[in-house]
Amino acid sequence: MADATGTLNEISGALDALANQVMGMIGEDRSFMEMWGWNMPGINRHEFADMLREPIQMIQSMGSESRDMNDTDLNLLRQYPTRLNFLRDNTIPHLPSGNSFHAYLTTRSFIDGLTSILAKYATPVLDWKTIEDRKLLPASQIRRLKQVASGIAKLSEDSSGLNSKINEINGAYAAAEGLPATMQDLADAQKAFVDAGKIVETDRVSVVQAKTDAETALSTIRTLETQAQLKVSNIDEAYSAATTLGLGKAFGDRAKTLNLSTWGLGRRLISAEPQAH
Repeated sequence: MADATGTLNEISGALDALANQVMGMIGEDRSFMEMWGWNMPGINRHEFADMLREPIQMIQSMGSESRDMNDTDLNLLRQYPTRLNFLRDNTIPHLPSGNSFHAYLTTRSFIDGLTSILAKYATPVLDWKTIEDRKLLPASQIRRLKQVASGIAKLSEDSSGLNSKINEINGAYAAAEGLPATMQDLADAQKAFVDAGKIVETDRVSVVQAKTDAETALSTIRTLETQAQLKVSNIDEAYSAATTLGLGKAFGDRAKTLNLSTWGLGRRLISAEPQAH
């Protein structure tokens, strides 16, 4: 079994387009026998368009469960969109011509073939007006049948509502069955959240402590930097003083040496002068 919804929708759209095409193509409301001869049916374009739309009404009466078809019927239905296109392009245009009877007969047989497939799945729709107009049943029986049909329709609506309520109850029951597991999941999630919160708090304390240690270390580094700069300054001053003292002593020693050298040289010069005779 397979869902035929897509194919049925395609057929419905093509049939409606074909009916509109017939309405526009014929253009007047006289019967076919009046327009095209005694061998044509005594219907006009509106009735012919309704005939083309008959399968659409059958499709619309099919519930979702009725659209599950066996493979044989579904494969046959899938050919109908192509057949409809051929009918539209090659048969319907011959209605207002010398071949009108054959065009009508071909179209009628096409619709009959389609409805014979759909009838297996469609819900029959009672046309009360036709039954009353043709007096097929006594009026009392028609009224009784209408009451029965109304009761069945109401029962069908009520059963649909009941099915919906049953589904809701089943859903609530399933949710209730899963509630203990759900509560346990919530408890586990809550415990995991608390544990994660503890880890986060521990990490926060560690970060605060690390920040405090870093600030303390930075303060110590700044103090040591100030002390180092002071020591460098003292070293520079001591080096300058030592340099000045060393140079002064070196110059003093050199001057003293020069003085001694000069004095010795003078004595030698004096002793070297010739004695006056």
